[in-house]
Amino acid sequence: MNKYIKKILSAAVSKKYDLPENWKFQPPAGIRLVDVRNLEELATHADAWNGLFSQCRKVSPVLAYPWMNAFLKYQVNQPERWLCLFAYENDALIGVMPLVAGYSYHCLKVSLQLFKLPYNLAHTSGSDCLARPGREDIFGVFLDYLTRIPSAYPFLSFKFIPEHYTSMQYFARAKHKMCLVQKPAGVENVIPVPENSEKYLAGLSSNFRKYLKKNTKKLEELQDVRFVFRDTGHSVEEDTARFLEVEHCNWK
Repeated sequence: MNKYIKKILSAAVSKKYDLPENWKFQPPAGIRLVDVRNLEELATHADAWNGLFSQCRKVSPVLAYPWMNAFLKYQVNQPERWLCLFAYENDALIGVMPLVAGYSYHCLKVSLQLFKLPYNLAHTSGSDCLARPGREDIFGVFLDYLTRIPSAYPFLSFKFIPEHYTSMQYFARAKHKMCLVQKPAGVENVIPVPENSEKYLAGLSSNFRKYLKKNTKKLEELQDVRFVFRDTGHSVEEDTARFLEVEHCNWK
């Protein structure tokens, strides 16, 4: 009996990669929404994207233009397609949402279109909509755009999203327009911290403890040595420049 049911379902439901090129959408007053699907046009938004990223705190580098541009160029393979949504208000960029469009299930004249945020287990996790602080509502505008796909319902897959990110703030509201299925993401990006320094040192190898002790003595002989655990005295731009300076030294 199951064979016949599967046969009927496979005949009635088809799987295709056929995201429309464009569709009608009227954004809220004062908002200009741009749907970009090629790298050349994406580059025209680079400066605005970098400027928006510099305004956002506590976000991963994977949300910056250089990283996402590389992902879209090298990690999206046919027949999948990518699109990147931009929202401008008074010519200022207030939101970016990169997406990868997967296949769609078709049944009669209705389809379920699958989307996912750029993701790769090895190097790109926790990607999300990037929004100017205070304008997290723009995520809802992007969702409205996707729900206007002709005769289709969008299905979005987000992986490893921190609670303070734009999409999570949107879904945490009492009212929103999507049906949400949420589950814990495990321990990715979590480093267990020992209760105290003694337990931390006890977990190190004897050779490393000797090396640490030796170099600690060298530090004690220096003057004006300071350890900074949390520095809020610099702007995001300054911190980014300092990070890139170290990164370019290839110290790793």
